[in-house]
Amino acid sequence: MNTKLTQYKELELLPRNSLHPSLRTKFARWLRQLGAQLVKALVPSNGPRITLRSGPNGKLLFDGYDPVTTQRIRGASETEMRIWLEQRYQ
Repeated sequence: MNTKLTQYKELELLPRNSLHPSLRTKFARWLRQLGAQLVKALVPSNGPRITLRSGPNGKLLFDGYDPVTTQRIRGASETEMRIWLEQRYQ
């Protein structure tokens, strides 16, 4: 017998709400997210923030922000970003 057909029949026999996440699972997920947000808000980060994006020609570009010096760099290559980060620690 076809395995997909067998799986379909087994799924059809499951109780209607058995495939939905339980309230306990939803609460646990919410609690983890809340904890992560609290840590993020309460623990100051002095480290540089780096984001990656795709440029118009498909090349990867880096944007950076240093909260200590308030310096920014936008549209940098990987090499340029490394140099910018190294200058922070000189």
